Amino acid sequence: SDHLAMVAAYNGWLETKRSKGAGAARAYARSQHLSQATLYMITDLRKQLAMMLRDIGFVSSGRGGGGGGGSHSLDSPESKHNAFSHSATFVKNCLCAALYPNVAMLDTSADAGSGSRRAWVDEKGDHLFVHPSSVNHGEAVSYPWPFLVYLEKIKTSKVYLHDTTVVSPYALMLFGGQMEILYERGIVEIDKWVKLRVPAQTAVLFKRMRQIIDGLLISRLHNRSSGGGEDDKSSAQLMSTVSKLFSDEER
Repeated sequence: SDHLAMVAAYNGWLETKRSKGAGAARAYARSQHLSQATLYMITDLRKQLAMMLRDIGFVSSGRGGGGGGGSHSLDSPESKHNAFSHSATFVKNCLCAALYPNVAMLDTSADAGSGSRRAWVDEKGDHLFVHPSSVNHGEAVSYPWPFLVYLEKIKTSKVYLHDTTVVSPYALMLFGGQMEILYERGIVEIDKWVKLRVPAQTAVLFKRMRQIIDGLLISRLHNRSSGGGEDDKSSAQLMSTVSKLFSDEER
């Protein structure tokens, strides 16, 4: 995942800054070819996002997590809102939800690409290629799943995908587009082009889980002032269930 590589680089800079000071952080940024100004901008954006989530009542503030409160508390790794922030699988699920419908599927046909470059396809069937700067580029890369989400695609000599993350079929079923179950064929179609072979019983459970997730989000948006209660309990149970589900998929 390019996104997780960026997170690792940022966290390395942040930890260096916290433990060794600004001078060491500058040296770290230079050694990793990172822009110091961009890293500070990301820090400010993180704080702003945390404050916005607090102000609309989507997360509680001040209590939970280390620090003095407000955005610092919400941004703390010890905050209850960051309970799954160290799970690469969970972060990739969030990326799937955020970046969809920017999804591509690995083309396994004989004429999928030219030379050593493997091709991907979008919903129109157009060939796309992972940009050479990506960690997902190259014949040596082994993809656990034949799907990825991307930030943007840019056409030069080919249409290249930038900032990509490989995502699983479960992620697409939970956080992708419109899901249709073809019971007699044991297939799930997402937006009528991504086809997944899934037992009907499993597909029905995923469809129900999507409804529960949507219901909890709508409930939280309609009850912004509530900082706890049943919504928080339901959310915690749902997060735990989703975490176990994806852990099982990876086995």
